[in-house]
Amino acid sequence: MNYPIHYNLLGINGLIFGILYIISGIIEFISSIGVNLPDNLFTKLFTGDLFGSIALLTIGVIYTIGFKKSLDKEYNAVSYIYTASLLGLGIALIVILTICSHAIGFLTGVEDYIEWNILEDISIYLILGILSSITYYISIKNIPKSAISTNLTKNI
Repeated sequence: MNYPIHYNLLGINGLIFGILYIISGIIEFISSIGVNLPDNLFTKLFTGDLFGSIALLTIGVIYTIGFKKSLDKEYNAVSYIYTASLLGLGIALIVILTICSHAIGFLTGVEDYIEWNILEDISIYLILGILSSITYYISIKNIPKSAISTNLTKNI
């Protein structure tokens, strides 16, 4: 049985998340080179990390390529969206582990974390990474089961 791939849904998600990641990567890059951003809640999400901005831009480009592939109704559009969402989730996992380590330091009374607050560690990486779970779910649902079973039987 052949399951259809919902290219429109993949494309919309690829476009939205591609734009979100690219804009966030540009803002992160701008803050990393020393440009002072206005002091508000939105800009506090950015850490000023150069390598983080490169990671955000890379994920955004992968989402955008997935969008382009979905416009052309290419089968591997699912792969690009899936890969970008996994990268976003991976970065979010790193932030979650960092928050856990800071919380342990706070709870054990380590001097560096006496005045630690969880809101200090919430960043754009965590927010975008958690949102990437949406595209992860959509891309998993769009992997044709016939393609999986065909590839498995070829390799046996």
